[in-house]
Amino acid sequence: MSRRLLVAGERGPLRAALLDSAGRLEGFWQFGSTPASLMGDRFLGRVTAIDRALDAAFLDIGLEKPGFLPLARAASPPVEGQSLLVEVTRDPRDGKGARLTARLPDPMKPPADAKPPMRLAKGDPLGRLLGRLGAIEVEADTRRLAESLDAAATARAGGPEITVCHRPQREWDRSMADIETELAEALDPRVELPSGGWLLFEPCRTLTVIDVNSGTMRGGEGERNRLKTDLEAARVIARQLRLRHIGGIVVVDFIDLDRPDHRRRLVETLREAIADDWEPCQAGAMSRLGLVEMTRRRSGPTLAEMRGEE
Repeated sequence: MSRRLLVAGERGPLRAALLDSAGRLEGFWQFGSTPASLMGDRFLGRVTAIDRALDAAFLDIGLEKPGFLPLARAASPPVEGQSLLVEVTRDPRDGKGARLTARLPDPMKPPADAKPPMRLAKGDPLGRLLGRLGAIEVEADTRRLAESLDAAATARAGGPEITVCHRPQREWDRSMADIETELAEALDPRVELPSGGWLLFEPCRTLTVIDVNSGTMRGGEGERNRLKTDLEAARVIARQLRLRHIGGIVVVDFIDLDRPDHRRRLVETLREAIADDWEPCQAGAMSRLGLVEMTRRRSGPTLAEMRGEE
């Protein structure tokens, strides 16, 4: 069985849940909940201010409030007065401007005569998502939504095979309520491992740190058992990066391993686990301190941001 994308549009907000070939939740997206949503819209904006304390830039994109662009989501350091192509990743709310990214998964060029501020394109984040997920089966809970997604898939002829069907939520093998419950667990910074160990996710301003702990490791603290826990952690980390939509720089502090062949095996396992990620993802070699540096492309808000937890 290939990956499946369950798309719920009958009752807002529009949501999509990705299940892997074993039926486990691997990704979740929540899109703008109202017709006026700007999610996915692209603007040519003008940088009006750089705030080093917030590590962010503010852009005039033609709305009442300036947009907020974290510097980590700019391809290069912006400067005041610069014109910048950005995409909305979170609607304006609570008196705050729209959250923006300048790291676009499918870059576009503004018209030669374009001057900021200007809206360049109405967003279709769900359609763009289909283009990144590869071969996939899509189940939409309304006929109209299924027809729209099928048209988007057809427009991408020549790419990975995408099949779309209409299936009401009552016929899904996993309810959206069950998926929402699992999402609540995915926002927990602590993730348990089968061996008795656990992971701790610590997002910082410029990177994410993941600490691998032996915990109540069964079988003692020998090298073989430490390797077993690290291998479990590598596979779980790959899935959690996708599920939590973690991007940018990631540093993993694995349990110390003494043998070089064990270190190489661990890194190879991690690279195999991230190989089918829909975002470009890389893992470096393990340092003497047991640290592995990773990068994963940002392409939108994190799961915590989607769920209003940040």
